[in-house]
Amino acid sequence: MKGWLTIYTSDDPNSPLTKLSSRTQFQNKIKELVNQYKDDKLSIILTGHSLGTSLSVLSGFDLVENGITGFPIAAFVFGCPQVGNKAFNERIKQFPNFKILHIKNKIDLIPLYPSGLLGYVNSGIDLEIEYPKSGVTTGASPWYYHGLAYVARPYPPI
Repeated sequence: MKGWLTIYTSDDPNSPLTKLSSRTQFQNKIKELVNQYKDDKLSIILTGHSLGTSLSVLSGFDLVENGITGFPIAAFVFGCPQVGNKAFNERIKQFPNFKILHIKNKIDLIPLYPSGLLGYVNSGIDLEIEYPKSGVTTGASPWYYHGLAYVARPYPPI
């Protein structure tokens, strides 16, 4: 199993889509936008679902760790797997301009993985939603609730 950091930083010379890592693509675009809007009051908001949230957390941390400290950076993550260990979370807390809000369904299994048994922990502040008690939908599997993280009006499974 590849770790999140490997997925974020790995180039793929054989990819038919892009040869560059997510990190390289992201940093190039952020540098371009920060330069383009250098006279404006800036903030960066990152978001994603599942694997995309892991990349949002790593991207935000990468920005503050490498010198983007003059404006706020926030990650609003939905159904985020555990990205790092306790030391990683302590390092995140050293950057007051970087905040993470983790929105998750109470019975969603993805935020429990890869697992505290492997040293992983949750990052940021949790906002837990409990769909079964909301009356919006009932009787669905935990995997269905993982998919609801993005949906404004959930539909029952077919």
